[in-house]
Amino acid sequence: METTYSLQRTHINAMPAPSIEDLKSKWPYLFTQRGIYAHFELLTDVKVPQVLELSIQECGRAIVEYCRTQLNHHAVQAVVSHGLEGDMTFHVVQLLLAHFGESPEGLMILADVSSTSADIERKFTLPASPRLILLGNQPMTNCHWMISIEGHVVCESTQPTFASGLAALFAVFCIFNLQYQDEASKTLEFIQRVKRRAADEALIQGSTEETTLGIYVFKQRDASREPDIGIILEGQVVLQELDNVALATAMLFGLMYALNLNYPPELKYIFEVLQKVVMELEGTTLCKKAQVLRPHG
Repeated sequence: METTYSLQRTHINAMPAPSIEDLKSKWPYLFTQRGIYAHFELLTDVKVPQVLELSIQECGRAIVEYCRTQLNHHAVQAVVSHGLEGDMTFHVVQLLLAHFGESPEGLMILADVSSTSADIERKFTLPASPRLILLGNQPMTNCHWMISIEGHVVCESTQPTFASGLAALFAVFCIFNLQYQDEASKTLEFIQRVKRRAADEALIQGSTEETTLGIYVFKQRDASREPDIGIILEGQVVLQELDNVALATAMLFGLMYALNLNYPPELKYIFEVLQKVVMELEGTTLCKKAQVLRPHG
């Protein structure tokens, strides 16, 4: 995938835009479950199955409990009345579709468990916008799936779970520069925002795990929001949402003094200058490399 990724992007982004059938004939591996995940990760630096799973773990239960309280929302209560056991991801999607007043058919198509891609294309009038086709009458349990775009089945599952299919569907929108269909746009936009937050948190966690001591500045995707500034100790974020880097630096020194932490060897000169020259703490002795930075006069 990595060796052909740039060529795939060039073809996908060509003007006029190529058809999905044309892309599939040129890049068949891209239209496999593994190929979709791999291309999306190269494009966004996000592992879409893991991030979607994390977002459902963090927010799924809260969404379900909130919907249980919406006693006057008949569409939501109809979903609740059928039971919410089984696949949490499937139930969350059902509840969101009901909450936003969107039809499940705008996102998913249910088909017989033994259907082939040819059967699907013959039996259903598939829309141009992407659909997740679920094989079986009980998609809340393990089920195989397919994805259709531009009226054709383009991908079939190798992992029979609803969550893996939903992850592939989100990846398809991004990979092929497709807009969400109006019939399910609110639900898809909501899940995307939750997934994006989970991706940001996963990125911070992944970046900090091997950091012994330091300050991080995480710029928000929304340019109107202030960056998140915090402190890392032994791979853990211990302070967040500080006002600025100067405050974070002062707080970092305070933590180091309070916890009797040594300076990292590879940064000892920087920390010594900050401590003894900038902050004027215990500045009676200074190494030779740092003495030239001491102000005179």
